[in-house]
Amino acid sequence: VTALLPGSGVTSVGWDLRALQSCAQALRERLSPEAWRLIHETAAQFEQHLRAVLDRPGPPPLTDVLNVLARADTHLAAITGAQTDRMTRDDGWRLLSIGRQIERLCFHADVLAETFAQGLALTEDGFALLLGVFDSTITYRAQFQARREVPPLLHLLVHDTDNPRSLGWVARTMRERFAKLARHDPGWAADIAAGLPVPEAWPLAELAASDQVLVEHLKRAAAQAAELSSLLSQRYFAHVIGAEQRVWQ
Repeated sequence: VTALLPGSGVTSVGWDLRALQSCAQALRERLSPEAWRLIHETAAQFEQHLRAVLDRPGPPPLTDVLNVLARADTHLAAITGAQTDRMTRDDGWRLLSIGRQIERLCFHADVLAETFAQGLALTEDGFALLLGVFDSTITYRAQFQARREVPPLLHLLVHDTDNPRSLGWVARTMRERFAKLARHDPGWAADIAAGLPVPEAWPLAELAASDQVLVEHLKRAAAQAAELSSLLSQRYFAHVIGAEQRVWQ
């Protein structure tokens, strides 16, 4: 549990929240008072509440730790909502959105690949875990009731472009935002776009019939998304090659 605290390194939740706060501090004049307050409170309250749990005698109760994480998750959702609802849809917003979709695609693809690779997808816990991670439990039950089958699961989590957590929706949004961001250099954009994943076009029958095929598609998609992140960093944030690129004035 102590690994969640900021001092545990760059992989800890606490460290990430402090990094978010530090970035927000650097952009303080560009943030609304509400957005800044949300970010500051999220980082401060997470560490405060977690330390309060850890300072109690004996092993920390798992329920209390999960409550601290759930509270932070709610705060992060509020931060995302403020960004989505209030930011001008300029190149800065597009870059932020692309980053969010890249992170989501990589994480969800890795979770889905690992669950199927370990043969856990059709177990009760594994099935529930996937739906929970993709925030699609209610949607799945509404569409498929209590069926625990691979084809409907993959349809919802991979193909369904009406589900904002599916790989298809995430990848399509990522491609669209990238096309607008890179609209001033269509040649470069076309070359990059050709290498981006299109999960909604993967043949569902093949995915459902072979875990190996599914895992290969997922790992390739995660690698392609990570490559896009590197290319964007090189294009817009590297200062040693090419012409200067500014995302906003």
